[in-house]
Amino acid sequence: MADYARPGCYRVQHLSGMGYVVLDPSGQVIRDSQTPFKIRAEQQRDALQREADQKAKRFDRPCLCCQRVFASAGIHNRMCDACRRQSNALADEVRPSLPRARGGRS
Repeated sequence: MADYARPGCYRVQHLSGMGYVVLDPSGQVIRDSQTPFKIRAEQQRDALQREADQKAKRFDRPCLCCQRVFASAGIHNRMCDACRRQSNALADEVRPSLPRARGGRS
């Protein structure tokens, strides 16, 4: 099931006088999503999220480094956050710093 707290997810919200509505990832109300029943709004949200996840190829995937399963943001996202942070920290340590050239063009 999708993690509805992460960015890029549909969500359900109760609006006074309108009942429950489904909001798209940008926070806009989905047309024809107004209902007095929370369960119906959640079902619509789940269907929209499933469709968006399949289109973006967002699935639970094993990390290429540690093999732990994590919620991938898409086909480009193959490392969990912990391994990505560690990889970035190592890259910063290994990356040589070259002195800047002095002066202007000759």
